[in-house]
Amino acid sequence: MKSVICLFFVLISWGMNAQNILGTAETHTINSSVFKKERKIRVLLPPGYHKDTITKYNVIYVLDGSWDARVDYVAGAIQYLNEYGDFPPSIVVGIFSDDRTFEFTPTPVHEQTTKNWGDRKIGGGPMLQAFFREEVFPLLKNKYHISSFKGIVGHSLGGTFCIADLSEADPLFNAYIATSPNLDFDDEEIIQKMERTLKQSEVVNRLLYVSIGTEGQMENLFTPGVDRMDGLFDFMKCEGFRFKRKSNQGLDHGTTPLVGTLEGLMYLGEQWSLGKEMEDRLIDRKGDPITELKAHYSSLSDWLGYEFVPTASEVNNIGYHVLNEGEALEAVKVFSWGIQLHPEDANLYDSRGEAQEKSGDIKEALASYEKALSVLEERKKAYDSDTYAYNKEIYTKNIERARKLQEK
Repeated sequence: MKSVICLFFVLISWGMNAQNILGTAETHTINSSVFKKERKIRVLLPPGYHKDTITKYNVIYVLDGSWDARVDYVAGAIQYLNEYGDFPPSIVVGIFSDDRTFEFTPTPVHEQTTKNWGDRKIGGGPMLQAFFREEVFPLLKNKYHISSFKGIVGHSLGGTFCIADLSEADPLFNAYIATSPNLDFDDEEIIQKMERTLKQSEVVNRLLYVSIGTEGQMENLFTPGVDRMDGLFDFMKCEGFRFKRKSNQGLDHGTTPLVGTLEGLMYLGEQWSLGKEMEDRLIDRKGDPITELKAHYSSLSDWLGYEFVPTASEVNNIGYHVLNEGEALEAVKVFSWGIQLHPEDANLYDSRGEAQEKSGDIKEALASYEKALSVLEERKKAYDSDTYAYNKEIYTKNIERARKLQEK
């Protein structure tokens, strides 16, 4: 708990003082035909976005986007996880709201619900869904190079909006992280609608992570609804649906999103990882590692809803996993496959050279090292000066070493 709070302040400090760490922020004003007024969104681009014209970035939307600290926290957590290879590079978008109670609640079906909320306006969820579909998504698609994958993060009534959208026959998002959602709203109609939708669905390629605290009046009020939804998912198994719920001991309504959002992002990030079973198969010599990898990423692409291509960094990490297990020849295959996917990446050539050198093929290792340096020079403008100088030094030393080995 204490470490998570510290991480929160570190991430907020990053957002305030280090734009080069979190990337750059761009605010857009949309003249919304849905809401009949101007609406704002804040887009946080990851470091290196403007230099990278190849990667298609996933987009994670954050409700209550007018609170910069919340959006920066999500962006910082994603960037932190990405640095360790635990989350794909993503764009984070904060969605501003004028009236969160109205915009985050679905249209009530019970008359008593409207009476219970008194003067507070409710039921504007469909308008926010239309705003996403008709105005936000097209803007992001036209202005940025993005994939079709969309995730959303919401807290309290924001979490209610997330799960209400998931209960639709055609949900807007691929992944939902809902902390402390109010599922008691409208006599738990959201849960009932979810059940009706699941009964009509054979495949639900979606992810839902729900976090709820154990302290305070609101968490105690919302927990029974989360329990009932949890039971529904246990009873109704749907192909492709990935669900995880966690009760965070000692957290209240204010602190639950600190832990729950981070853990939800970690759970989402796991969907792109190979997993221990696949890592073991790559080194068991019972099959071709490239066939295994292609099958894995084909299955992942089916679930994601778009063709997913692992980044050069991801393939490089896989190759070194195989190499470090003593399988140099298999590692050469992995690095070569990565080069087919990313021929512009100098580091993959250098990594292949290392694997070839360890396998005893010095001639091919030298060729790979020389190719790494050649690609680096060709794409010099794509690197900052320090990275370019560092890589050039490494590649040059590798070439010199390989030449000496070849002369023996």
